[in-house]
Amino acid sequence: MDDHELNRLLREWRAPDAPADLRPRRVQRSLLRWLITGRIPVPVPAALAALLLVSLWVALPRSESLPAPDPAPRRTGELARYPLTGRFEGFDAVIVEMNFAPGVSIPEHRHPGFILGYVVDGQMRFGINHEPGRTVPTGGTFFEPSGAIHTTFGNASPDAPVRCVVFLLVPTGSRPSGPA
Repeated sequence: MDDHELNRLLREWRAPDAPADLRPRRVQRSLLRWLITGRIPVPVPAALAALLLVSLWVALPRSESLPAPDPAPRRTGELARYPLTGRFEGFDAVIVEMNFAPGVSIPEHRHPGFILGYVVDGQMRFGINHEPGRTVPTGGTFFEPSGAIHTTFGNASPDAPVRCVVFLLVPTGSRPSGPA
Protein backbone atom coordinates (compact mmCIF):
# COMPACT_ATOMS: atom_id res chain seq x y z
CA MET A 1 0.00 0.00 0.00
CA ASP A 2 1.49 3.33 -1.00
CA ASP A 3 1.17 6.68 0.79
CA HIS A 4 -1.58 8.01 -1.50
CA GLU A 5 -3.80 5.00 -0.90
CA LEU A 6 -3.18 5.16 2.87
CA ASN A 7 -4.05 8.86 2.94
CA ARG A 8 -7.24 8.17 0.99
CA LEU A 9 -8.26 5.47 3.47
CA LEU A 10 -7.54 7.75 6.42
CA ARG A 11 -9.66 10.54 4.87
CA GLU A 12 -12.56 8.11 4.44
CA TRP A 13 -12.21 6.57 7.93
CA ARG A 14 -15.02 7.42 10.30
CA ALA A 15 -14.79 6.37 13.91
CA PRO A 16 -17.24 8.34 16.02
CA ASP A 17 -16.18 6.61 19.26
CA ALA A 18 -12.42 7.13 18.68
CA PRO A 19 -10.61 9.64 20.86
CA ALA A 20 -10.54 13.17 19.45
CA ASP A 21 -6.79 13.13 18.92
CA LEU A 22 -7.10 10.03 16.65
CA ARG A 23 -9.97 11.32 14.52
CA PRO A 24 -8.93 12.79 11.18
CA ARG A 25 -9.11 16.54 11.10
CA ARG A 26 -11.61 18.09 8.73
CA VAL A 27 -9.89 20.63 6.57
CA GLN A 28 -12.10 23.57 5.71
CA ARG A 29 -11.32 24.59 2.17
CA SER A 30 -12.40 27.97 0.96
CA LEU A 31 -14.41 28.36 -2.23
CA LEU A 32 -11.63 30.45 -3.70
CA ARG A 33 -9.06 27.73 -3.03
CA TRP A 34 -11.34 25.12 -4.61
CA LEU A 35 -11.82 27.33 -7.66
CA ILE A 36 -8.05 27.61 -8.06
CA THR A 37 -6.95 24.05 -7.21
CA GLY A 38 -10.11 21.95 -7.41
CA ARG A 39 -10.87 19.47 -10.14
CA ILE A 40 -14.07 18.32 -11.82
CA PRO A 41 -13.78 15.15 -13.90
CA VAL A 42 -15.16 15.79 -17.40
CA PRO A 43 -15.30 13.21 -20.20
CA VAL A 44 -12.81 14.05 -22.94
CA PRO A 45 -15.42 14.23 -25.78
CA ALA A 46 -17.53 16.70 -23.78
CA ALA A 47 -14.48 18.82 -23.00
CA LEU A 48 -13.43 18.84 -26.67
CA ALA A 49 -16.95 19.74 -27.81
CA ALA A 50 -17.11 22.62 -25.30
CA LEU A 51 -13.68 23.84 -26.40
CA LEU A 52 -14.72 23.70 -30.07
CA LEU A 53 -17.96 25.63 -29.41
CA VAL A 54 -16.17 28.33 -27.42
CA SER A 55 -13.49 28.73 -30.10
CA LEU A 56 -16.14 29.01 -32.84
CA TRP A 57 -18.07 31.57 -30.81
CA VAL A 58 -14.92 33.66 -30.35
CA ALA A 59 -13.83 33.33 -33.99
CA LEU A 60 -17.14 34.17 -35.68
CA PRO A 61 -17.51 37.79 -36.76
CA ARG A 62 -20.27 39.76 -35.10
CA SER A 63 -22.03 42.80 -36.45
CA GLU A 64 -21.97 45.77 -34.13
CA SER A 65 -25.56 46.72 -34.89
CA LEU A 66 -28.53 45.38 -36.77
CA PRO A 67 -29.20 46.90 -40.18
CA ALA A 68 -31.88 49.58 -40.20
CA PRO A 69 -35.17 48.47 -41.74
CA ASP A 70 -35.83 49.74 -45.24
CA PRO A 71 -38.30 52.63 -44.92
CA ALA A 72 -39.53 52.19 -48.50
CA PRO A 73 -42.49 49.82 -48.81
CA ARG A 74 -42.07 46.54 -50.63
CA ARG A 75 -43.35 46.11 -54.16
CA THR A 76 -47.07 45.45 -54.57
CA GLY A 77 -48.13 42.68 -56.90
CA GLU A 78 -49.51 39.26 -57.60
CA LEU A 79 -47.71 36.52 -55.66
CA ALA A 80 -49.51 33.48 -57.06
CA ARG A 81 -52.38 32.47 -59.36
CA TYR A 82 -53.94 29.01 -59.43
CA PRO A 83 -56.60 27.82 -61.87
CA LEU A 84 -59.47 26.10 -60.08
CA THR A 85 -61.30 22.95 -61.15
CA GLY A 86 -64.59 21.25 -60.46
CA ARG A 87 -67.38 23.53 -59.30
CA PHE A 88 -65.05 26.55 -59.58
CA GLU A 89 -63.68 25.79 -63.04
CA GLY A 90 -63.27 29.02 -64.97
CA PHE A 91 -61.97 30.87 -61.91
CA ASP A 92 -58.51 31.54 -60.55
CA ALA A 93 -57.45 31.78 -56.92
CA VAL A 94 -55.10 34.77 -56.73
CA ILE A 95 -52.85 35.92 -53.89
CA VAL A 96 -51.70 39.55 -53.99
CA GLU A 97 -49.34 41.44 -51.69
CA MET A 98 -50.34 45.07 -51.12
CA ASN A 99 -47.86 47.61 -49.72
CA PHE A 100 -48.70 51.24 -49.02
CA ALA A 101 -46.36 54.05 -48.02
CA PRO A 102 -47.50 56.16 -45.05
CA GLY A 103 -50.82 57.92 -45.68
CA VAL A 104 -51.32 56.46 -49.20
CA SER A 105 -54.75 55.21 -50.36
CA ILE A 106 -56.09 54.05 -53.69
CA PRO A 107 -59.24 55.32 -55.46
CA GLU A 108 -62.57 53.51 -55.54
CA HIS A 109 -62.48 50.25 -57.44
CA ARG A 110 -64.28 46.94 -57.82
CA HIS A 111 -63.09 43.34 -57.84
CA PRO A 112 -64.60 40.67 -60.11
CA GLY A 113 -64.98 38.30 -57.15
CA PHE A 114 -64.80 38.33 -53.37
CA ILE A 115 -61.63 39.24 -51.51
CA LEU A 116 -60.28 38.19 -48.15
CA GLY A 117 -57.33 40.11 -46.70
CA TYR A 118 -54.87 39.82 -43.82
CA VAL A 119 -52.85 42.77 -42.48
CA VAL A 120 -49.25 41.64 -42.00
CA ASP A 121 -47.73 44.95 -40.77
CA GLY A 122 -49.18 48.35 -39.97
CA GLN A 123 -52.79 49.53 -39.99
CA MET A 124 -55.08 49.28 -43.03
CA ARG A 125 -58.04 51.56 -43.70
CA PHE A 126 -60.91 49.55 -45.25
CA GLY A 127 -64.49 50.28 -46.32
CA ILE A 128 -66.99 49.12 -48.96
CA ASN A 129 -70.14 50.53 -50.62
CA HIS A 130 -69.60 54.05 -49.18
CA GLU A 131 -69.98 52.77 -45.62
CA PRO A 132 -67.71 54.38 -42.99
CA GLY A 133 -64.18 53.03 -43.24
CA ARG A 134 -62.66 51.08 -40.39
CA THR A 135 -59.07 50.55 -39.28
CA VAL A 136 -57.78 47.00 -39.45
CA PRO A 137 -54.72 46.47 -37.19
CA THR A 138 -51.77 44.13 -37.69
CA GLY A 139 -53.06 40.56 -37.58
CA GLY A 140 -56.59 41.68 -38.52
CA THR A 141 -58.61 40.53 -41.50
CA PHE A 142 -61.09 42.15 -43.87
CA PHE A 143 -63.65 40.75 -46.33
CA GLU A 144 -65.32 42.18 -49.41
CA PRO A 145 -68.22 40.32 -51.01
CA SER A 146 -68.39 39.86 -54.77
CA GLY A 147 -69.74 42.94 -56.56
CA ALA A 148 -69.10 45.43 -53.76
CA ILE A 149 -67.43 48.76 -54.46
CA HIS A 150 -64.19 49.13 -52.57
CA THR A 151 -64.56 52.76 -51.46
CA THR A 152 -61.85 53.04 -48.77
CA PHE A 153 -58.57 51.16 -49.05
CA GLY A 154 -55.15 52.34 -47.94
CA ASN A 155 -52.77 53.10 -45.13
CA ALA A 156 -54.38 54.36 -41.91
CA SER A 157 -51.05 55.67 -40.57
CA PRO A 158 -49.46 58.94 -41.69
CA ASP A 159 -45.98 57.82 -40.60
CA ALA A 160 -45.64 54.03 -41.05
CA PRO A 161 -46.05 51.73 -44.06
CA VAL A 162 -48.69 49.00 -44.18
CA ARG A 163 -48.48 45.54 -45.75
CA CYS A 164 -51.32 43.11 -46.36
CA VAL A 165 -51.87 39.89 -48.27
CA VAL A 166 -55.13 39.51 -50.19
CA PHE A 167 -56.82 36.35 -51.50
CA LEU A 168 -59.16 36.85 -54.47
CA LEU A 169 -61.38 34.59 -56.52
CA VAL A 170 -61.51 35.98 -60.08
CA PRO A 171 -62.60 34.73 -63.52
CA THR A 172 -59.73 32.93 -65.27
CA GLY A 173 -57.29 35.39 -66.82
CA SER A 174 -58.97 38.54 -65.46
CA ARG A 175 -57.24 41.29 -63.54
CA PRO A 176 -57.69 41.31 -59.74
CA SER A 177 -59.39 44.75 -59.81
CA GLY A 178 -60.90 47.32 -62.12
CA PRO A 179 -62.62 50.70 -62.06
CA ALA A 180 -65.66 51.18 -59.86
